[in-house]
Amino acid sequence: MKYLKRLILNLVDRFGYAVLHKNALRDLRQPPQPAEQPAQPVEPPPQQAEVEPIPAPTRTDQGAEVDTQSCTSHSPENAIKVDPRIDFELPPLVDYSDARAAFVDIAETPEFQRIVQFFGENSPRSLLPPAAQAHLYVATRVLKPEVVVEIGSYHGGTAETFARALVANRSGQIHTVAPHEGAMVRANIAAWPEAMRERVVFHEMNSAEFFAGLGQSGQTAQIFLIDGNHDFDFVAFDLFCAARCSASNALVFADNISQPGVYWAGKLFLRDNPEWSSFGLPARAEPPSELYDLHRSTIAGTEFLVLMGPRNIVLQPGRCYAPVVRRVTYQSVRGLRFRVGSVAAPRRLHLQIVLRATATLEERLGSARVVIQPGVPEQTVILDRELTVGPVTTGAVFVEYLMILDDGVPEPIVLLEEPEIQVGGGTGPHR
Repeated sequence: MKYLKRLILNLVDRFGYAVLHKNALRDLRQPPQPAEQPAQPVEPPPQQAEVEPIPAPTRTDQGAEVDTQSCTSHSPENAIKVDPRIDFELPPLVDYSDARAAFVDIAETPEFQRIVQFFGENSPRSLLPPAAQAHLYVATRVLKPEVVVEIGSYHGGTAETFARALVANRSGQIHTVAPHEGAMVRANIAAWPEAMRERVVFHEMNSAEFFAGLGQSGQTAQIFLIDGNHDFDFVAFDLFCAARCSASNALVFADNISQPGVYWAGKLFLRDNPEWSSFGLPARAEPPSELYDLHRSTIAGTEFLVLMGPRNIVLQPGRCYAPVVRRVTYQSVRGLRFRVGSVAAPRRLHLQIVLRATATLEERLGSARVVIQPGVPEQTVILDRELTVGPVTTGAVFVEYLMILDDGVPEPIVLLEEPEIQVGGGTGPHR
């Protein structure tokens, strides 16, 4: 057992984005906490109130505002002056519903080439090549996301690219996530112009902690950059978590597709999520023995695989749809309301909802089956029992629901909007 623990710790130290964080492993060696004293979420520090951080389940978000007096002592990079320019002329008629036009045709435009030149001359703290940064900048300007997520901060250079676009948009926030080099990242962010600093929140934690907090908050992101640990298991984890926290028509940029871990994780994701589309993978067949390929991406000047999310939620036959667990304020649930697209024949759907309270260690499970009839888009499904926990005065309450088509019909069903939890006691619906 001692050897196993030492091996796990060594792996975590080597691969900083492991799902099992080193702090969590330390906690496993400590005696369990009594049930009546559960761990409480830590509130963000008051000085970050003007920035809306994604709440994390066990740690305080580390905001971008730092003591600039300590910046210059950490790294010579802090002497680099950040060019304050944020607004550049965009290529005309960028349409992300046409992937080839968005990622190939615009690369030949003079507007895009000028943006590439700017990042080539003024972005020394990003590992991404100038063309890759230009694509991220243009996508952010065109799609105008309210939430952007970057897994893998490095020195904050690519977060700087996103921040430029968000300032030009006059809205939105970039959440950049990394468990290491926090002092370096915060110091570099402190060198940015104030308008750019206000658009970033740095989370010094691993992606597992961050995605748990993002899911519980109920927020979704429109653009993701997955550029953390490039081993297969970690990339696959980040891609699947991003999909669960994605907004309609989200874009997920996976960097370094030349590496086998990123490439095969992307292939696995697309196999299990056929409602998503992709751009950047070559059409030619590649045998399983193929490993590194420095020319794998078809997006010139990048190593991107771009995953494009569906407009609506799609229920695939035989596959459980399980959105993220949400932290809620209510303590009673009676059912779920949702709207479906057109169906050609009756479809059978199985629903389960779980309500949990951490302080009282209660877990309530309810089920229901419904037959969706053609021409009836509105569905309100009432559980076989009303779920109630509490009264809860401390701790947290969480809800999750699971849906599966179990009728053997091969066609999927589209949900036209996010389902609403029907709260018990007559208090109304909640998403």
